[in-house]
Amino acid sequence: MIKYVKRCTYILMSALLLMFVLYCVCYTINDKLNTDKHPLPSVETSEQRTVGAKSIIVGADNIDVSFDYDMMRGFDGIAVKNVSKSETKKSKSNKHEFHGVKSFELLLGSERREFNAKFYYLTDDGVVTDTAKVTWYYQTPPSAKGKKHYYLYYQNNEVVDLIEEKDRLLVGYKNNSDELSLIFAKKGTKHSEAFVKFINLDTAFDKNGEAKDITIDKVVLERSDFDFYINNITGERVYVGPVTEIWDGDSIVIAGFIEVRMLGLDAPETAQLCKDSQGNDYKCGEKAAENLRKLINKKKVSCAFKGKEYYKRHLFVCINSKGEDINKKMITDGWAVASMKEYREDEKLAKSKKLGIWQGEFDKPSKWRKDNNKKNKNKKT
Repeated sequence: MIKYVKRCTYILMSALLLMFVLYCVCYTINDKLNTDKHPLPSVETSEQRTVGAKSIIVGADNIDVSFDYDMMRGFDGIAVKNVSKSETKKSKSNKHEFHGVKSFELLLGSERREFNAKFYYLTDDGVVTDTAKVTWYYQTPPSAKGKKHYYLYYQNNEVVDLIEEKDRLLVGYKNNSDELSLIFAKKGTKHSEAFVKFINLDTAFDKNGEAKDITIDKVVLERSDFDFYINNITGERVYVGPVTEIWDGDSIVIAGFIEVRMLGLDAPETAQLCKDSQGNDYKCGEKAAENLRKLINKKKVSCAFKGKEYYKRHLFVCINSKGEDINKKMITDGWAVASMKEYREDEKLAKSKKLGIWQGEFDKPSKWRKDNNKKNKNKKT
């Protein structure tokens, strides 16, 4: 009996050893195939430098030290975000995918799609390129209550092995095409700063990528919860991020630097007083800001740029995390008056229900500002 147990143990150990050897052989072959599929650029004479565990070639004929920013003009649309920790190297993530932020959804649509993608990694020393397949898809987890979660899945390639947290990713797309460009700018480089130029509402992205009229704190630029989308055909621009400031009932700041004046409404000023249904004064300006704060609910908002007003402030229509039109909701809740015809019916509804400022008497915000400006001028004289 003892001999039988020993023999069985010997056979089992031999089988496990054989399985381990086979695993090592298969792993080595697979690694070799992946290396052959995505080889690093090679030339006879070049300087090499190490990035993390990777050695890339700099100054070679097939790696440009500069980057052709004119290529950006050829895209019909772009989406830009910062890379998060979970999206970087395989040691930190085995998912091989980027989170499908709102700007990606605006760029790529809501249906599953596959693309042939060109990958770029831009540093101040050179540009590494590679190609791979990517898939745009969504899942609906049970906990999401029917809400779609989007992802951009990528095949392994040399560029994604180099990316790091807080690098900037620009996705470029031409309409009705099966090709996509994923351009990564290493954090802290001139390229990363140049990408920010797309954010600026008043300046174009020039060929040299030199930042001008950009006075944005670098800490703000590294936020992983801010992204934006630009349609070069229609001129549409959408900015997505957390609301860091609420100035009053119709003005907010996204991600610390996008100043938003909401289009089509005029809310009471912060210091403005109104009368309630009993004829008592109350701080309607503060109430309006409070209502706006509830609509945002500490979640990210998506604001589409619509142009400039008389005072050259940038005008937006904003959507909250529930998909509600915040501009419209402020009016239907009765905490702002309509300043364009598209919202007139919403104003009538709030007025008929005596909601918000319509519960009593008030000066329209435009009149209140005019009267108070006169008072301030008289005090000075």
